[in-house]
Amino acid sequence: MELSREQEFKICSFNQQVKYLTEIEVKQKLVEMYQRMIILQNHYQREIKKTWLINDVGK
Repeated sequence: MELSREQEFKICSFNQQVKYLTEIEVKQKLVEMYQRMIILQNHYQREIKKTWLINDVGK
């Protein structure tokens, strides 16, 4: 899957932001990102369950 130009720009920008972080700051950033990933995963799972329930009721 290809990234859009905007996504590529965001990655480049992020790379510049983290370039000079200390090891502790990098670890904190990594934990933050992991938390966001888990939150998004939970959100998608809820949305999928809602969609399946709606589709099951209609059958």
